[in-house]
Amino acid sequence: MKLQELTLRFLRVPLIQPYVLSYRTYTAFEPIIVEAHGADGRIGWGEGHISPGSSSETLEGGWAFCRKHAAAIIGKDTIDAKAIIAAHQKDSKVAATALLTAIEMLEGHPLLNVATEARLPMSPMSQPFRLCSTSRFAPLRISSVRRPFATSASAN
Repeated sequence: MKLQELTLRFLRVPLIQPYVLSYRTYTAFEPIIVEAHGADGRIGWGEGHISPGSSSETLEGGWAFCRKHAAAIIGKDTIDAKAIIAAHQKDSKVAATALLTAIEMLEGHPLLNVATEARLPMSPMSQPFRLCSTSRFAPLRISSVRRPFATSASAN
């Protein structure tokens, strides 16, 4: 299946209470979201949350990785696209995983087919959260290149 379009989004998800780790306290999560469209109309989603301080990855580096590799794989077959990303996965593991997951969902990977409903218990402390947009990274949509003009053979 060919990748027709990829949309990259950067979200800011404020937390109701701070999330404290040994190396950082979070007041929001900032995942990169990947939306992949196949030429057959299917859609796949991927997500990656880079946790600055837990590795050498940065939000800026992950965003740059996604932009660069999304541009390189658009219009390619999903198998070829995954090979291109996997060859560079060591450069930004979380960002690569977001791209790869979106492609695998688009392909209908069998592990993503859940036969029965699954319910996860929520903590009594859980409260709804709201998504906020941020201008830190503008959404980026990359579409396959279309020829704007008919060729002389098809113009007749």
